[in-house]
Amino acid sequence: LVLEFNHDLPMLEQGPYPIFLKQRIKGREGHLSNEQGGSLLMRLCHENLEKVVLAHLSETNNSPEKAYRKAAVVLEKCGLGKTGIVIGRQDEPGPMIELA
Repeated sequence: LVLEFNHDLPMLEQGPYPIFLKQRIKGREGHLSNEQGGSLLMRLCHENLEKVVLAHLSETNNSPEKAYRKAAVVLEKCGLGKTGIVIGRQDEPGPMIELA
């Protein structure tokens, strides 16, 4: 499963972007925050879920650690604490993931 975990809302709100850009990012047609990605992950959890790739993380308004923590908490609540979490990076390829 690949899900966007684009931004941490407090980091976005306190970050360097102009107001109009912050509003676009947070808007209905913008990007998913870690909280929104986590909520969607909660709805999509199922017993056959093997890996979750956290995608499109902002380098300015997020951190891999914050996104990972949110996904890990959600997976634990779903009873899927052993499900693999992969951080999708912008500047380097991720591990090979075999699709069945």
